[in-house]
Amino acid sequence: MPQLFQVNLEGNSFEGSIPDLSNCKHLKYLSLANNRLTGVVLPSLGLLNEIYQVSLENNWLQGPLPLFNKVRTPEINLTSNGFCLDHPGSCDHRVTTLLQVAQGFHYPFLLAQSWRGNNPCEAWNFITCDDNGNIRTVNLTNLNLTGSISPSFKNLTDLCQLYLGGNRLNGSIPESLTNLQQLKFLDVSNNNLSENLPPFSKKIMVITTGNIFLQQSHSSKISLSSAFIIGISIAGVGVIVIIFVVIVYYYKRQKKFSIDKQVDSLIASYRTITLVKRYTYAEVKQMTNSFCEKLGQGGYGIVYKGSLNDGSQVAVKILKKSKGSVEEFVNEVVTISRTSHVNIVSLWGFCYEMNKQALIYEFMSNSSLDKYKYKHGRSSLSSLFSNLDWKELYNIVNSIAQGLDYLHERCNTKILHLDIKPQNVLLDEKFCPKIADFGLAKICKNNKSSRLTFSIRGTPGYIAPEMFNRRAYGGVFCMSDVYSYGMLILEMMGARDDPHIKRSHNSESYFPDWLYKDQDEDFIYYRSFAFDKDDEIIIQKILLVGLHCIQTDPSKRPTMKKVVEMLGGDLKAISRPEKFVMSSSPTFPLLSYSGASRSDIYETNSIIEELNG
Repeated sequence: MPQLFQVNLEGNSFEGSIPDLSNCKHLKYLSLANNRLTGVVLPSLGLLNEIYQVSLENNWLQGPLPLFNKVRTPEINLTSNGFCLDHPGSCDHRVTTLLQVAQGFHYPFLLAQSWRGNNPCEAWNFITCDDNGNIRTVNLTNLNLTGSISPSFKNLTDLCQLYLGGNRLNGSIPESLTNLQQLKFLDVSNNNLSENLPPFSKKIMVITTGNIFLQQSHSSKISLSSAFIIGISIAGVGVIVIIFVVIVYYYKRQKKFSIDKQVDSLIASYRTITLVKRYTYAEVKQMTNSFCEKLGQGGYGIVYKGSLNDGSQVAVKILKKSKGSVEEFVNEVVTISRTSHVNIVSLWGFCYEMNKQALIYEFMSNSSLDKYKYKHGRSSLSSLFSNLDWKELYNIVNSIAQGLDYLHERCNTKILHLDIKPQNVLLDEKFCPKIADFGLAKICKNNKSSRLTFSIRGTPGYIAPEMFNRRAYGGVFCMSDVYSYGMLILEMMGARDDPHIKRSHNSESYFPDWLYKDQDEDFIYYRSFAFDKDDEIIIQKILLVGLHCIQTDPSKRPTMKKVVEMLGGDLKAISRPEKFVMSSSPTFPLLSYSGASRSDIYETNSIIEELNG
């Protein structure tokens, strides 16, 4: 299409790499933002002389940043990707090699999730390095990879072990692998490989079983045949006993096999389920070292720290027993796995075995917001954490809003969280917030009725009024998350726990009431902690947005999309919210903090209509 001049495919779920656009000489505008694109941006994109705007943000692109024509540099947005550097230039040679390997597998999304940045020895899944930064092991076993084995493996000259078994790879085994001097173990079993097995050294253990079209050497055939005959002879001694045990085991585990078959059938019906791996309960127990390190506990289950075979750390949530069907569980797992946003915790795997269910998430090294107590005193109110200033706190507040906006409006299936609180906002190694525990209300429900019955869980004060009184407020919907978000950010600003705000702690107190006094005084109290005019604007902006979000009437609250706009816009454009008085009422429990701690869990039964979409 050489006459093409405008391409706008943003906001879809397109996967794969960006094709070569060098023939589109007249291309002026290209927007592929907010998709699931992976792989390297081809240099030819930077050679298009007429292009003036390029939007590739919120994808999973890798490799070097593209270098555009300096004569006419276009407007470019490349944020929220996984480029190796923050400026155009060559990647580390190890990164280049591994991305060539990923290219052979058609740049799978599973690899793009962690193969980000310019150091493959830092948090790259499936890669193990020694203390000197040399890649020693690549373990890509059972990842359902397609494509072929890249000859670029030869450039990993320090590689000792290469595991590629249990995938759907085709083509030949590159002969260049025989030149890896450090290689000791190669597993390519259970693929669709063909042609001849290269002449590997006898010092290398090569496992090739399960590739029916792969041609072995004559000596290998004799060796395998001999081993097979010996194995049959040994097995023949106890064949009757084995058959008896198998029969007993079959009948004893018949129900389990039936469930496994149903799960496998459901998995096969979803192409995107390949993004998340299914584990057995035995594997879950192994990865958590028999559940030895507990990270936390919530309304849906207990979370343990775990480690995968490649050394990657994970968070394993063992779910409470559910009476829901297998189909409902798998459907919700698929929905969760399809979410992809920088401020959403990624689901890596799941387990379903009869009455044992678990979800395996990416591990967040800095725990959750509730682990960071807000210090008392004027000197500490200027930051949430000891090393974060107001601008960084603003980024956390804004990032949480963007994550909720994604769940409400921009992911494939509309997801209501219904339990926003500090415990469900996790922080990665760079203090980037990510929302957790979304989509679990349906997975952990208690019955199969057409109306969804569940327990409302949350710390007192984060639960929206309509959650307690559908008749008065019209049921549960997105605005309930908005309310919880508003309470969360007001607490983060220090409005809740600061002793300098003089107030009584009787049963009628409701902490946002005390903000209105500051609001009437133009936030004089909080201005005293601002370092400059920008800090002052940030403080007032967050407080105003928070007060808009906690309006009693859900119809007066902004959507999360509007919240993002307000936080990113001009302070003068944000109106002053209506003042309201929250007092005790028989229509819903008093939302008071007296006598309640952050660890208290409020639970009450409520029935809400199941939402479509």
